[in-house]
Amino acid sequence: MPIPLAGAIRNSWRGSAYVGGSPGADDSGIIPNPGAIVINEVLAHSHSAASDWIELYNTTANPIDISGWYLSDSDTNLMKYRFAAGAVIQGQDYLVVTEMGHFGQSAADSGRLVPFAFSENGEQVCLTSALDTNNH
Repeated sequence: MPIPLAGAIRNSWRGSAYVGGSPGADDSGIIPNPGAIVINEVLAHSHSAASDWIELYNTTANPIDISGWYLSDSDTNLMKYRFAAGAVIQGQDYLVVTEMGHFGQSAADSGRLVPFAFSENGEQVCLTSALDTNNH
């Protein structure tokens, strides 16, 4: 029995590498496959000396360059913290970014575009690797 057309079309789509998508064009190979880099752990609203932090994990055996990727606590502003050039997570390895050292109000990291911290009442963590038409 042939696959219904709707199923065939659905199976040929995936998230795009570009903001706004790339209808009708193949943009595979530009960014890693979904699930290659995952948010593994989050510490939110810490009462100890440690600040909030986010742990990313590379699920593949190969190094993945996350230069220019963004981290945020808001899906309405995905571009709050930008990973610097040369930010690479080795295969099956972790990268931890912290509020105090990277994305918070007092962080001196040049990738901090809009400072943020996580609420104890629950919040979201957004990791985006999308490129716009200018490859940003």
